Amino acid sequence: MFFLLFGWGKQTKKYLSEKEFKLCVYCHKSKLRLVEITSWVTLFFIPIIPYKVKYCLSCDNCSAGYEVEKEIAEKLEDKEEDNY
Repeated sequence: MFFLLFGWGKQTKKYLSEKEFKLCVYCHKSKLRLVEITSWVTLFFIPIIPYKVKYCLSCDNCSAGYEVEKEIAEKLEDKEEDNY
């Protein structure tokens, strides 16, 4: 019964940057964007507590991605804000 109430592994994506960084090496069609992926503990399939956050450069076309460190993601995000 416990496993029906609680779950884990639900992930949400949040695009941190609208700027496209470099060309995807797999599909060569689109450029990579900075994404924050958060994993959640759920209660009745509702996300309640985040337990893991990772940052990736992700391709919208083929879903390929490269995980980056938090410090690098913050620098990339700051660099985009400077352009506006």
